[in-house]
Amino acid sequence: MRPTIIALALLVPPWLVACDDDVSVITSSIERRYRAAQEDARTPDTFEPDTSQPDTFEPADTATPDTDLPDDTVTPDDTVPPDTQAPDDTVAPDDTTIVADTDATSDTGPDDAALHPARYPAARVHSPITPSVVERLREIQSFDPALADDVFMKVGASSTVSAAYLKCFSGSAVDLGAHTHLQTALDYFLSGDAAGADPFSRTTLAAKVGMSAVWAIGGDPSPMEQEYLALEPRFAFVNYGTNDMGLGSTYESALWGFGTNLWTLVDELIGWGVIPILVNMARRLDSTAADAWVPTYNGVIRGIAQGRQVPHIDMNLAYEPLPDHGISGDGIHGTTYPSGACRLTAEGLRYGFNMRNLQSLAALDRVMVALLDGEPFDPAGPALSGRGTRADPIVIDGLPFSDMRSTRDAPSRELDVYSGCASDADESGPEVVYRLVLTAPTRLRATVHDRGETDIDLHLLDASASAAGCIERAHRIVEADLAPGTYHFALDTFVSNGVEKSGEYLFTLLERP
Repeated sequence: MRPTIIALALLVPPWLVACDDDVSVITSSIERRYRAAQEDARTPDTFEPDTSQPDTFEPADTATPDTDLPDDTVTPDDTVPPDTQAPDDTVAPDDTTIVADTDATSDTGPDDAALHPARYPAARVHSPITPSVVERLREIQSFDPALADDVFMKVGASSTVSAAYLKCFSGSAVDLGAHTHLQTALDYFLSGDAAGADPFSRTTLAAKVGMSAVWAIGGDPSPMEQEYLALEPRFAFVNYGTNDMGLGSTYESALWGFGTNLWTLVDELIGWGVIPILVNMARRLDSTAADAWVPTYNGVIRGIAQGRQVPHIDMNLAYEPLPDHGISGDGIHGTTYPSGACRLTAEGLRYGFNMRNLQSLAALDRVMVALLDGEPFDPAGPALSGRGTRADPIVIDGLPFSDMRSTRDAPSRELDVYSGCASDADESGPEVVYRLVLTAPTRLRATVHDRGETDIDLHLLDASASAAGCIERAHRIVEADLAPGTYHFALDTFVSNGVEKSGEYLFTLLERP
């Protein structure tokens, strides 16, 4: 029997939904033990990256598909200093060309400061766990309180299948190094019953070499559903993108199916009461052309995680300071410390899979503490400013930027036909308007993702934020080289035969190479 998906809950913003207090009651002895151990042993992580340099990309025409697993004992270049540390969650300053828009207003006040959805900065390995995120996690938990809180499933491709990923935590070659506070999380999940195994060593049905997100959710039951039914887990690590990039004639054309499939996958897990932990892509050192699109794909992954307020791990950022960026000779898969991928010592953390194992264990620890204690790790942080109208646009205050919302809730219907772009398309449905102020010449890539019957088009406007001031419009992607100045983006609802195609969308904006 297929599990029931609680679709209605996905339409309600998590910061407006009250959690059932019964969900927070700790009843099992293992949960009590976890809390007690955390109170005794928990210490903060002190991960700090050795570099904050942005990626640079060069054009190329070829890409290598993800078909084979690399040697799990790849040794990095010995010329790299051995003191590389794991990145911190501290947001690093950048050389942004965005300035704050002091003219915009916001409805957010001190009374609801803790309730607005968290924003996921690009300079953090782990997405923040704010009051709204805690509320969201506990809401998802309430969809099915009977799921095993000490079990996770793995959903992905070759890097997920690899013996170097998590499996070694169930063996003897484990050294947490300076991260001994993670022992509680390790013991907690080692005690979980994943269909007769522990979740670390479990061979998942939802991961296969060379596969993509569409494979995981295809079929009846799908591979992901089979794994869910076998384990009934509370959590799921999800890592896709590399193979998905090859499912189109270009990396751009493949992006749209990837966004739809990953978004659908995440919503399916949430509907079952499973908390997804999204892991983004590492560098594509096999192809400079593919590598140039990695930030765009990662922007979609982060945007979906932020939009649904579920955990996100920026593995690309975690890998960046490592020798060879933590990537093996095939340019795709991670390196592994010869003494074992679960050696989380200073030397071991110079290798990709070791770093990935550390960050995965840390993510489990963070989310469990949030669920059991109901306490955030992070303050609420700044809310987006603006209502999304021409008079009060949402302020884009930094790049990369993402925002997920629905035009059904949009307060504006001022823009109908974008004459400045010589368009006669009927965009008389509700729109959301964003303001961007640039202080330096910037090469931008803006994308919009929608699903099903929803049809949201993308319009780049000048400072007037008017239809006559339209600079460029497209159904899915706008790329532009812009001079310093004030610009607007209008995410507008297409109308066909009198029917408004309003609904949810994901808007992403970043600097392109």
